[in-house]
This record gives sequence, structure tokens and C-alpha cells, in this order.
Amino acid sequence: MKMDTKSNLQISPPTGQILSLITSLSNPANHALHTAALSHQTTTLSSSPLTYSSTCIQYARVLACTNPDQLTEECIQEWSKCDGGISVMQLKHDPIGGWNQLREMAGLPLKNAMVKPPSGTESGTGMRMRLLPDAAQEIKHILCRCILDSNAGVRRVGSSIISSCSVGSGIGAGGVSIADGMEALPLQDNSWGEGILTPFLVNCLESAIGIMNANDASSQTTPLSNYIQYALMGSLQTLVKLLEDDAEKFERGSGAAFNKIVPALLKLLHICGETRVKVDCLKCCVYMIKVMPGSLVAQMNDFLGVLSALAGDKGVDVRKYVCRSIVTL
Repeated sequence: MKMDTKSNLQISPPTGQILSLITSLSNPANHALHTAALSHQTTTLSSSPLTYSSTCIQYARVLACTNPDQLTEECIQEWSKCDGGISVMQLKHDPIGGWNQLREMAGLPLKNAMVKPPSGTESGTGMRMRLLPDAAQEIKHILCRCILDSNAGVRRVGSSIISSCSVGSGIGAGGVSIADGMEALPLQDNSWGEGILTPFLVNCLESAIGIMNANDASSQTTPLSNYIQYALMGSLQTLVKLLEDDAEKFERGSGAAFNKIVPALLKLLHICGETRVKVDCLKCCVYMIKVMPGSLVAQMNDFLGVLSALAGDKGVDVRKYVCRSIVTL
């Protein structure tokens, strides 16, 4: 599968300092530690564009770190100091589940920092913080990796951050609506995988469709590899959120690649038997109906045929979104 997520870009493991900060932020029971962590986070995010960008990168690196074995001994020792080694000890008892939970927790402060960046204190101008170009590129690369991750929670977090920071940022400083291209992670920026984000997502769908078509044309069935399956689920989840948050802005920022989404969704609805996939495809279609792009108008007969075919689907949620599609039309 051809998916350019700039795989040659090496991502460093997170520091013990950021792991300590996440641990302290997620432990309100220890009031003193929690308060100190909040104060430290505010200071680092608002001091300068460099400290703001560095902190966001560190949160993203926790998301990108798939295994605690990647942590250095120095990092673990620094991390253990924040709570007397309790978190490190808990991680040894549940290395996979515990670490994935920490990865998901890192997503919330990352998302908040980028959707609602603080005003800078260094210059005294009150200007909102912006990611430095290199930081934005690394974070986008990490988020593309996250929606291919084997962990469903990490894929969900990555999808949510992508949508919120590219089309769903909404209102900026002073209550002014954020203009296209001024979001924390603008869709048009060429530091996204494969030029912009949308071709990358479409490629994930088409790679899965290619294997399903090959199965249909032969007598043997080749199951989707885990990697392709994760890419399919993660890309669909991301499309659902992008279209739900602001389908019009998503269309404007996607270029010609947007026109490939509807055919891919309809093909999946034709050939894929998985309920989760069909539900997410139908959700995307419902949100598209509300803005009625030309690509959907051109495929309307096929879309109506798919809805008719799925009206008796065994999946309750599939039938529910068939009905919602018809009502929305």
C-alpha cells in the first residue's frame, strides 16, 4: 500500500518530564502535584513559540510511542520521581494496556493546546501561539501514524485531533471565526502525508478496496492484513469526524481528492460485509448530504441503490443510518 507518511522522519521517544507532567495532570487526587502540573503546563505553553511547540511535540511523541520499551532508562528514572515510582510500577504489571492508556491521555492536552492556544507572554502582544513549521510537520506525521495504529483508542484520539485542528477549530481569539488556512493544522499545508491529508485518507480506503476486489475476482479469499484493517478503520473514523465538524471547510481544503471520497465509500458499501465499516461509510454520506457536493450528485443513482440494498441489512445500526440518509435527503 502506497501511503507516504514520511516514514524516513525519525521520531524520538518522549522525555521523562512530559510523562511526569501527564501523570500529574491526570491525578487530581494529589492536589499539590496536580496544581503544580497545571501551572507548569501553562507556563511552558505561553512562554514562547519555541516552548509552546516543544511541549506540543512532546505530547505528540507520547502518542507516537507504541511500546514503553522505547523509553530510555534515564527517562524512566525521571518519570518515577513524580509519584514515587507508582506509575512505573503499575506499567510493569500492565505494560500494554497501561501504556496505551497513557498515550490516549496525552492526546487531550495536545488537542487543547492546539485548538485553544494560549496568548504569548514573552512579547507582551497577546498574540496567540502558533506551532513552528518543523513542529507542525512532525505532529502531522505522528497523527497520520496514529490513525494507522493497532490500538483503537489511539486511532480515535488521532482522528479527533486531526479534525479539531484542521476544520473544527471554530472560534479564535476575540471571538473571531478562524479563516481557512489559519487553523492549527491547515488542510492545505503540504506537510501532510502525500501532499495534503485527504489523498492520504482516500489511499487508505482504496488500498482496502483493492484487496476486496481481488478477492471478489478470485476463488480464494485473502483477509485484510492488520495494517490495512487498521488503516481502513482509522481513515473512515477520521473522515466521519472531518465531515461532521465542517463538511464545507473540509471540501474547500481537500482539492480534487475530495471527489474520490464518495466513489470509495459507495464501493465499500457494495463489497464490505463488516457492520462497523458500513456504519462509518453511511455516517460520512449523511454528513455529505447536508452540503450535497457535486461528487455525490453525480453518484446519486448508485447511492440510492446502495440504500435500497442495505434497507434489510442484519445490522441494526446499518438500518438506522440508511433511514437517516433517506430522511436527510
